[in-house]
This record gives sequence, C-alpha cells and structure tokens, in this order.
Amino acid sequence: MKKLERKRKGLELLIAPFPIAGVFLAVGMELKFPLVASFVVSGIVLVIASVLLLRSSRKPAAWIEHDVLKIRGGFSSTTEILLKDVESMRYKVGEKIENRYGNFQRDSLLVKMKGYEEWDIPVTDEVEHLEGHRLYHFIKNNFYDLLFCE
Repeated sequence: MKKLERKRKGLELLIAPFPIAGVFLAVGMELKFPLVASFVVSGIVLVIASVLLLRSSRKPAAWIEHDVLKIRGGFSSTTEILLKDVESMRYKVGEKIENRYGNFQRDSLLVKMKGYEEWDIPVTDEVEHLEGHRLYHFIKNNFYDLLFCE
C-alpha cells in the first residue's frame, strides 16, 4: 500500500479539541447550568473530540490499495477511484470559486470513468493536499499519469 502521509500531526491535533470543549463550557455557563455540570459536559466533549481526531489522524491523506486510489475528503469522507475504470484524469489548479461567504481558490481532480461523465472532485485541504501540489505528485508518481492544467 502506497501512502501520502498526513502533515497535520502532534500539537495541531492536541490543541484542536479545546475550542470545541470551550464552546460547550461557554454555552453551559450562559444557560446558567451549575458550574460542575458545565465542566463535566465540556470534559466529556473534550475526550470524545480527542478520540475522534486521533482516530482520524491515523489515516493517511491519500493512499492506494489494490489499484484503488482513496482520497480523504473532510472529517470522515473518503473518495475512491478504481484504476481499471479510469479513462482520463487531470488536475486543475487555481479554480476561483465565488459564494456568499467570499471568494476562494481550490484545485480540482477531474476524472473521466468508463460509462460516466467527467467527475469534478474538489481539492480544498491546503495542508494535506494542496501545499506543493502534494496530491497531484502522489497520484502522478504512484497511480495514473494525469495532466496538470492551469
């Protein structure tokens, strides 16, 4: 199995659950729950969030297993692409997206599979996939000779 290892490790993962627990503590205090109950609930949330993040951090950013490319999406989603079904694949850089929250750029993995129209897979994770075009290089070197489009 070939892997694109995750870049988020250590301190980033340890700090992430604390703001979540802090929100629960603040809501509990705002609703005038007893102080002990607010701390217990936020402590439970802290433990649950830590366990989920640590479990999630063990999976690589992308990996290839039995000629299937698996790309981590968000917190728990994984996109799977079977090599035998790929007709063409290209990696598009710097696509500008406008929505009601503002403008941002993303990369896209465009995949044409047998019997289907071209599939646009958004690549938005700056640390795990976009930085230095990590996902593009991983796919090109280990899975499929895809085109790089700007």
